[in-house]
Amino acid sequence: MLPRMPERHLYRIRTPKNCFAEGKRKMGNHTDNNRELLKNFFTGIGKIINLQEQVITDYHQYEKVIDFEKYLAWDPQQEYIKFNANPVNGPILTVQRPNFTSAPAIPNNLQEWIVAEKWKDFQQTPEKKEQIQRDQEIEKFEADPSRMRSWKKLLPEREAWAEEEKRLYQIEKLFQTLYQLNMIQNQEFDSKELVFAFGLFETKETNPIHISHPLFTKKLRISDARSEENILEIFDAGENLEVETSFFQEIQDGSVHQIAQIGKNFLRYEDTINIYEEATLEPALKDVLSKITSHGDYCTKEQLPGARIKSQRPYLLSYSPLILYRSQKSGIAAFLNKIIEDVDKNGKIKPHLIDIMSPQNTGSNSASISGNPECSQDIGKRLNAISGEDEEILMTKPANREQLFIAQEIAHKNAVEVQGPPGTGKTHTIANLLGNLLAQGKTVLVTSEKVKALTVLRDKLDERLQPLCIPFLGDNQSEMMDSIQKIQNGVSRIRPTELQKEIQELKDQRKSLIHELEDRRKKIFLLRNQQSKEIVYQGEVYSLLELGKKLAKEDEQVFHFPEPLKKTETFPLTEEEYQILRQNQSEISLEEERELEVKLPEAEQFISPDSMKALLEKNAEIEKTIQTVSADSGIEIQCDWEQNRFMNHGTILAEQPKQEKLAEILNLIETMPPLKKWQYGIIENVRLGEGYAARWRNLQDKVHQYGEKHEKYDSLSSGKSVQFEGTADDTLLKYLDEIKGELQQNGSLGFVFRRVTHRDACKALEKIRINGSAVSGQDDVELVKETVVLQRDFEELKNLWNDNFQGTDVILLDQQKDYSPFLGKTVVHQIQEALEWNETSLEPIFTQLSEAGFNDALVKEKIDQTEKAESMVGYLEKEVTDTLILVQLMMKKHEVEQVYCKNEQMLRQFEFSQSENLKAMLDAMGTRDGSAYETAYTRYKALLEKREFYKKTTAVYQKVKEAAPNWARSLYSRSFKVEDYPYEKLLQSWKWSQLNQRMKEIFAGRLEDYEKTVSRDSVELREKTAELASKEAWLHLYHKIDGNQKITSALNAWASLMKKIGKGHGKYADEYRKQAMANMKIGQNGVPVWIMTVNKALQTLDPQFNQFDVVIIDEASQSALEAIPVSYLGNKVIVVGDDKQVSPLQIGNDLTKVNELLKMYIAPYTQYWSLFDNRTSYYEIVKTVFTPILLREHFRCVPEIIGYCNKYFYNNDIKPLRDSHNSNLLPPIVNYRVEGKREGKQKINKEEARTIVSLLLACFEQKEYDDKTFGVISLLGAEQADYIRELLVQKIDKYDDLKKREFFSGIAQNFQGDERDVIFLSLVDDPDSVRTVTKDDAKKRYNVAVSRAKDQLWVVHSLNQEKLSKDDLKYQLLDYASHYPVYMEEQMQIEKNADSPFEVDVAHYLNQKGYHFIQQYQVGAYRLDFAVIYQKKMVALECDGERYHSSESAIASDMERQTVLQRLGWNFIRIRGGVFYRNKELAMEKVFQQLEEMGIKPEKNEKSEMTSKETDLLKRVKQRASEIRDMWDNGNEKPEKITVEPANFRKRKMGEKDKATKCKNSEAPKFIETALFELSNEQLSSMQEKFASQQGRGRDIVGKATAEKNQLIQEKMDIGYTAGIASSKKNEMKEPTLRNRKEDEGEDIFSTLTVEDVDNILNH
Repeated sequence: MLPRMPERHLYRIRTPKNCFAEGKRKMGNHTDNNRELLKNFFTGIGKIINLQEQVITDYHQYEKVIDFEKYLAWDPQQEYIKFNANPVNGPILTVQRPNFTSAPAIPNNLQEWIVAEKWKDFQQTPEKKEQIQRDQEIEKFEADPSRMRSWKKLLPEREAWAEEEKRLYQIEKLFQTLYQLNMIQNQEFDSKELVFAFGLFETKETNPIHISHPLFTKKLRISDARSEENILEIFDAGENLEVETSFFQEIQDGSVHQIAQIGKNFLRYEDTINIYEEATLEPALKDVLSKITSHGDYCTKEQLPGARIKSQRPYLLSYSPLILYRSQKSGIAAFLNKIIEDVDKNGKIKPHLIDIMSPQNTGSNSASISGNPECSQDIGKRLNAISGEDEEILMTKPANREQLFIAQEIAHKNAVEVQGPPGTGKTHTIANLLGNLLAQGKTVLVTSEKVKALTVLRDKLDERLQPLCIPFLGDNQSEMMDSIQKIQNGVSRIRPTELQKEIQELKDQRKSLIHELEDRRKKIFLLRNQQSKEIVYQGEVYSLLELGKKLAKEDEQVFHFPEPLKKTETFPLTEEEYQILRQNQSEISLEEERELEVKLPEAEQFISPDSMKALLEKNAEIEKTIQTVSADSGIEIQCDWEQNRFMNHGTILAEQPKQEKLAEILNLIETMPPLKKWQYGIIENVRLGEGYAARWRNLQDKVHQYGEKHEKYDSLSSGKSVQFEGTADDTLLKYLDEIKGELQQNGSLGFVFRRVTHRDACKALEKIRINGSAVSGQDDVELVKETVVLQRDFEELKNLWNDNFQGTDVILLDQQKDYSPFLGKTVVHQIQEALEWNETSLEPIFTQLSEAGFNDALVKEKIDQTEKAESMVGYLEKEVTDTLILVQLMMKKHEVEQVYCKNEQMLRQFEFSQSENLKAMLDAMGTRDGSAYETAYTRYKALLEKREFYKKTTAVYQKVKEAAPNWARSLYSRSFKVEDYPYEKLLQSWKWSQLNQRMKEIFAGRLEDYEKTVSRDSVELREKTAELASKEAWLHLYHKIDGNQKITSALNAWASLMKKIGKGHGKYADEYRKQAMANMKIGQNGVPVWIMTVNKALQTLDPQFNQFDVVIIDEASQSALEAIPVSYLGNKVIVVGDDKQVSPLQIGNDLTKVNELLKMYIAPYTQYWSLFDNRTSYYEIVKTVFTPILLREHFRCVPEIIGYCNKYFYNNDIKPLRDSHNSNLLPPIVNYRVEGKREGKQKINKEEARTIVSLLLACFEQKEYDDKTFGVISLLGAEQADYIRELLVQKIDKYDDLKKREFFSGIAQNFQGDERDVIFLSLVDDPDSVRTVTKDDAKKRYNVAVSRAKDQLWVVHSLNQEKLSKDDLKYQLLDYASHYPVYMEEQMQIEKNADSPFEVDVAHYLNQKGYHFIQQYQVGAYRLDFAVIYQKKMVALECDGERYHSSESAIASDMERQTVLQRLGWNFIRIRGGVFYRNKELAMEKVFQQLEEMGIKPEKNEKSEMTSKETDLLKRVKQRASEIRDMWDNGNEKPEKITVEPANFRKRKMGEKDKATKCKNSEAPKFIETALFELSNEQLSSMQEKFASQQGRGRDIVGKATAEKNQLIQEKMDIGYTAGIASSKKNEMKEPTLRNRKEDEGEDIFSTLTVEDVDNILNH
């Protein structure tokens, strides 16, 4: 509750007058105006809400007060109620449901005297009859002393029993109270709270101001975890201790002060107190009292009663612990203060709030939807939109057009309003929007008035996005911590570069998929559109069905022109042209035609036969030479012609050799000078080194020198001969020089010279003769001298010569005459040849080898390894020469082959022509057969001469080819014989073939393939979209958190503090909690999505710190003004609700004060100011500005149920998509009238309540209702709902049964946002109290109430429908409940089943194959031609025939229908009428094949059995409920639960033997029990006692009893209650049960029963 405090404490604002004055001064500043607008707006909201906050001064005013100490007194031994004052880990209070016992048994002699009803009721005084009328006499009770003694003995026992039952009854009341509070709390979590209250502050009764209210409260929670044991537990919720001070404002006399310090003073004792133990609290409470007033007394529990009377002080304070159930405090006052401060300081302006307040400023910002939003879209985009597929919007779950439109709108608008009628997937829509917003990196707050609308939201998200969304919904701290841990772990694992790359890849893949889907859907549309059209040919019009029949009839009468055919109604050939074809087939062979049909080369392009022969001869000659050289030399050369490489056993000889160089190298080798053996020696000496070669160079020099001198001497001594005596030595030369000098000087030899000075010289001269004469004169002396010199040089030469040439063939020198100049020159030349052989012969060969591309290194290596020069020369002249010759020959051979191959390649270029002649030429070349080549060449040349003749027919062939290419192939191949077909027959065949082709073209597109691909790609697209959204969301979060140590630290600190808080009972829990909240203000930025209720948002979020990109407000029709401040937290807002569902319920408003505040604060800014009265829903306020987007697809209820809402509240705009066949709770709506009566002015109808509870219990027993959830809604008020809830708790054994079924009983407001499988409605009114109900608020209640039921709706009432006004909502509801099938048929506008012969034929085929199918199968708002069923799988089979709508809009609508149903999981097979009638067997075979692929197999159709089950279920429930009420009437408050099977077992005659369960040795069955004969224990006991007491009184009495028993049996038989159970053990069953009967027997099981049979069973 918001305490009513003075304005200065609540709002820091200017007075309105000053505000407006200042506002006028700032009119020029638009931002300032908006700021002032918002400040005044929120100020006004605060004041209006403050009016509504009722200050509670007496705790009895709360919804429920539990004085648990009083209950503890009823169980002092804590047998059922256990109080734990130290709840560290356990509950504070544990309550177990007590076990009641039956009243003491009444003895036989008192049976007819004691009033059984009062005896069995412990709350009533037992009563006996004083007398009994017996025939003609009156028997008095006291007449029999034994009866008196029995009575007196029995009374104390019964009294003790009653007292114990009264004690247990008190405990039962506590248990029921807690149970109901737990149910209510589960239904209305976050709006209500259960608290432990203590420190009761109260005023004396004499005080005019009445106060009785606790000072302190601590939040509690109820746990039903042990419900199976019928135990409820109350735990400390672990939240802060709250100080309650609002009631003090009623005390205005100044006697109470320091109110704000109460909490601070109390917490001084924190270390010593335990709020659950009074003794520890007394000092603290006394201190608190002394601080706030001096006029009060503290009282213990014992002192309090007296003090209330005797105390002289006006105020009393006591411990007085209580448990209170009340509305939670909203925290809105502080929240509004922070908003106003934020607007004032930070100037935050929220555009969506300005739009609401002042819509004229926004212009185009209103979201508007055209009546047909898809009109501007092509069919591909339109169908993509139906599935929520868009390039920019990422819908992570299956989506529809409306969801896509919402996402598109919020992207560029400040606010979007969504109208979500019941069951239209609002939560799913929000989940889809969240996925898209997260992918954009947005932060979002999702909030709702009730927690129910939020509990499943997180689970609806893609699991990869779930950690990014934290639901803050109460006791889910572990879940929050887990999410934060996952966020931290997830961010730490992100590699942004890799993730960005993955995102881009996904974007590309997704874009491609969307375009492919759009394209394929367009193709499907075009095919469907094409298949609906008629065919016009030569002025005649054919429907597809007619054409199919015509083609089938004429099929065997015509020639089938092979397709494709040119679309023309004219046959392509004239009769004359057709004759040309006939002539062509007779004059030109097929082989010739095949050659001539292509362009052939001229014969001259190929080698002539003569040239071919010459080429082959040359090639053979070269080949022969190669073989000869190779054989002679032993050299084998291989060539790689691709690389032009020559090798010898793997060794490369040459690469890319130059043929012109080969001749040069061979010439070098060939022209090497012949060498003598002594020359080889010189070459070898040269190789050994210069020292070895020097002697030859010396000899060469010496010969050269001697030769020159010899030549000179010959010229000098011409005709002269010099003879010597003695030796011609150096002495002689000396003498001769002296003599020469003397002669030159003196002209003659003087005496002195001759005799004295040179006597020896003269003597030597005398011994020399020239031609026999003495030497005279200078010339003779010179001649002699030269002769001596020459002689000396000869000797030197002779020695050197003979030494070098010793052993050679060169002549040795002995005398000068042996030497001749020729010999000298010859030797010198030969020596020079040998010395220069390497340079002049070998090196040039190497150089040329290298230049020619040969491996000269290989030759060099061989030369280097050869010792003898003669061997080297031999190597060059033989091996190298042979190698070169072989390479040269191979190259020449290759040149020949190149010419040959060129011709061959040219022939191969024309292989495509498939010319036999060219092929023969090619084959001849392959075999080197010149003669065969000549023959083929000649034949080919002759073929070419026929070309001119063939050209005459090519024009005709071309016309055929253009019109009928495949027929042209038949003509080419001669498979079509022209002479076999007259021209007239071909004309008829052409028409048939043209029509046949058009039919095929229409149905050529494999719709099934396209649709399979679309279905597959849609699934893949959703997965890619979810993956992309997840990766983008995580990447955005990474960029936000990574490096932001502040956020990371805050999240870590929050998680650590929450761990420390634990259960919340620790000494520092409150401090940890404050620190945790402070950290969460910062850490909130690290969590993209928060999910919490409006109250929780107001209590925990700070508008100055906690801001979101988008706030989503769900169930906004249940929120009033409190949603507006929550919307301030978002820059944009999405409002989800429905103004046709219940709105906020505000009671006790002072409308006069509200209007005054509205006029003061809000009216100046908006013409809609009256809507802000806190009675109008936030949804309706927003609707005044923003046009809602309607969610149309309904998923919750079966169509029969939602049809009521659709008809009366939504103008049939809702499209039900739920398949009613998947519910076996039939009928879906039950109109159930009872003879009930409203209890005066109370809004209670006990008979309706009693009936509903009995029906609930009966449903619980039926197998069909296993695992179903239940709810009861009172349409008149909460009193009836409370009464039903309390009555059911009394009548049911185990609370756990209700927990498992999520049972709740309440009013429509309690159920909004919730649902149940089965709903019971109670109208409460009776014919006397009923009033016409037509108001809008009532319509909203009825709309919500009906639409909560998913599978079945029971309308339980006490009204005469015919006497109600037809405008009355009750009449409309009852009328619909009675006639809903009529409405369903009207809505579908259905034609009769199989009104088309096409569907009849298809049905026959399905039936013959044994398929289980249903015609005209309804799926929500749609109807299918066939639903083919196998086990639990179904496939839609649609017949597109004559009656199929053929307009483009109709086809588009049908495709939309199919797209929607495919999104819901339906697979489709379509049969086209034309295809079917063209070939029925083939068409149906394809259908059967598709059914097989989809897992649909033939199975028995059990439709008739299903119908019997539908009837049987309702009968069983009604019958069992009647029995339960009978048991209650007979005093059995809690009937034994029985489980009843559906009555679909086979019947058999009583006593018939079943082979499967045949009795062994003909034994009788030990025990058979069936529900038909199951009488209550009281009935059996009463009958047995009656029979026993009447024994001996004659057969008439026995007969009477037997008749009574038979009458009971007959009553059972009349209602047809045939369901049975066998309670004996299976291994004891010797006989078949009554469930079995033969398949072919139709008689009732009871038709052969006798009374004796029944007696035997009952008596056994």
